[in-house]
Amino acid sequence: MYRLVTICLISMINGCASMSNTEFDRTIRDRMNADSFYELGDCQSALPLYLQINQKLNGDKHSLLRAGNCYALEGKFNSAAEQYRAATELDPGFAKAWHNLLLVQARELVDTNAHLTRSLTPHSPLARKTIKLGEGMMNIINNKNKELNIYGHSGKPSIDD
Repeated sequence: MYRLVTICLISMINGCASMSNTEFDRTIRDRMNADSFYELGDCQSALPLYLQINQKLNGDKHSLLRAGNCYALEGKFNSAAEQYRAATELDPGFAKAWHNLLLVQARELVDTNAHLTRSLTPHSPLARKTIKLGEGMMNIINNKNKELNIYGHSGKPSIDD
């Protein structure tokens, strides 16, 4: 019931009060279905619904957060970051979106550092500087890893819902 009230308030705030009753009912049904799929861990079914809801409501931070979470769980960190950024643009105080954005960006940094470590040889001053920068960033992440819980049990970002 709380979700239904929240959806109604968000819809009115976002100018969707002009939606037809049928369209509004469909959006509520889509949200409930998306949330059910998400809770079951079925992001493949939930993601398109969250993206549709966000479009229908002209911006919905809940849908953006959940879409970002689905992308992150699929390892699509750039797409996840886009969703989280959009959520923080709608609500700059949305701590969950900021938290998850930092986590996927940290994961991107880890992946980038692994790739550069395999690719660069320290023959030039810039290459040496880049390798040192990567090492320094990894030291920060590794020292804070337990505190921040960057990785979940699956090795993927430990996102907040």
